Amino acid sequence: MRLQNLTLAQLQAFADREGRRRGLQEISIDAVKHALASAIKQGMVPNLRTVTRRLDHASVLEARPRWQ
Repeated sequence: MRLQNLTLAQLQAFADREGRRRGLQEISIDAVKHALASAIKQGMVPNLRTVTRRLDHASVLEARPRWQ
């Protein structure tokens, strides 16, 4: 089965919902949404798997110890 590519708005809405569900900070969710917009401007075609990987990466970064 072949699915249509999702729009930037749809991908960003998914990132927002999933990021909140995961308890990510707003700045992390915004960074993922910005990265999606940048990818599309460069001619790439992100998908849900791309969004999920970026959210996974944001979760890892948030879990790291912070410099004081």
